[in-house]
Amino acid sequence: MEVNKKILSIMRIIEAIPGYDRSKKMGYIYNANKLLTDADRAVLTDVMKAMILLTAGNQEAVRNPKSYDPAGARDNYSWLIGSGVGDIIQKLGLDIDLKSKPTREDYLMAHKLLPTLGAATVSPDELLQYTDMGTKDPMSRYGSEGNTKVYRGISVSLNVIVSATKRKKWNIGRGVSTTSSEKKGMEFAKSAPNMFGANGGPGLLLNIENKSKRGFHAKSMSRYPREHEIILSGILEFGDWVLEARCKDAYEREVQMLLDSQSESAEFFSLRNGERVHQLTQKFPTKKGQTFTEFLDQALSSEGWHLGGLTDGKKPFLVIEESILLRMNAVLE
Repeated sequence: MEVNKKILSIMRIIEAIPGYDRSKKMGYIYNANKLLTDADRAVLTDVMKAMILLTAGNQEAVRNPKSYDPAGARDNYSWLIGSGVGDIIQKLGLDIDLKSKPTREDYLMAHKLLPTLGAATVSPDELLQYTDMGTKDPMSRYGSEGNTKVYRGISVSLNVIVSATKRKKWNIGRGVSTTSSEKKGMEFAKSAPNMFGANGGPGLLLNIENKSKRGFHAKSMSRYPREHEIILSGILEFGDWVLEARCKDAYEREVQMLLDSQSESAEFFSLRNGERVHQLTQKFPTKKGQTFTEFLDQALSSEGWHLGGLTDGKKPFLVIEESILLRMNAVLE
């Protein structure tokens, strides 16, 4: 399904006008509505449904619409939308019955449409065509143009962490949720600013360079506006990474471990009276010939790791799995 630049531009501008300025938002919608044809409204109806289902619907059904059982659905559209979105739907004349529940056909449509929305780009010139319609230009003030940096935080298994450190690319062509807020990305990765590692991980935090400012903005129109959500699709090329984790040996001695793929080094810290004290920096390969990759595999295995200067050769350190946080740089191709 094709989504024209007019629809994408109008939706970005509506999303960018802050929710507290309701008069400006409604004024813009009033003027934008005059530009929409019946065909535009039909497409926009599907776009709005897809956005709602990805941000607040059944995520398994978004990935696999055949898995969706409408008889077991609890929530109708009115519960899935954010504050004020119902007014937007009404003002734009979209064919969405807010009292109804999503159907399997709705999820099938969203599944097909999300890759297109996630790969969408809108240029400043295209935005400008639809900006000056009874409201001041919100483009430069509120980010209609998009974000060159987005984040995806997720709680994953240990196997995914190990695999991610070795893979070069990841296809997110089906469309995934990202955020323009690094803090929110950390939260999804079970971490927080100034926290070493994760609490409840393993967590994966992707720092994504998005030069083309691609994606569909769903922030303020989502049921969860504080997530600053952007739907994104394409190919991610993985780059450098840092892995943070806490480790403990049989004597309950604990150290913090930081692995850096760029320098192929491991740093270790202990905590004394709440202060972080550097213990050792290990470069690879070691004197015994162990490579960085071999040490990573050993450290994240059930056998734990030994390293001269920190271990006595008998009692290995074991990684506390829920403390693992992998910070990975990536570029959207």
